[in-house]
Amino acid sequence: WTDERRAAKGRYVQEHQLGPNSSCFTSRIRCDSCGENYRRQRSRHKDGSFDSVWRCASSGKCQSPSIKEEVLKKLCAEAMGLESFDEMAFREHIACIHVTAPFQLSIRFFDGHTFEAAWENKRKMPRHTEQRKQHMREVMIRRWREKRGESNNDTCNDKPLHGDPNSQ
Repeated sequence: WTDERRAAKGRYVQEHQLGPNSSCFTSRIRCDSCGENYRRQRSRHKDGSFDSVWRCASSGKCQSPSIKEEVLKKLCAEAMGLESFDEMAFREHIACIHVTAPFQLSIRFFDGHTFEAAWENKRKMPRHTEQRKQHMREVMIRRWREKRGESNNDTCNDKPLHGDPNSQ
């Protein structure tokens, strides 16, 4: 494939998305760390609504962070100078988005200029302290032993592993 052919195929794929699950962001978000495209992961809530998160497609090999779709839409609207995200304006003006560093992206327009943006993923809960982690380890070990009827006195129930050693 020549560079021209690859660019033409990329434009065709971006302009002719097929399927009900495709998004205007599909095949336009690229990870600069590993070169893979970002892929959308959707999660359904009990009320039937969806949340979408975009993640690097390298299956955990890459350390690039995920980005929520609503954050991505907000950043793109800001880059285009709009109050709210417009999918048609996005398709007309933005060529691609590159995740250049953790929590940093570069929005590249068809006219050649770029818009640098940053975001942060807000945690819903504070991080667990080392004390909390140790407590949960102990709780899980205790539950595991109670479920299996084992003690914690390192006697291994005083039973030989492979029969009685004195019966030979």
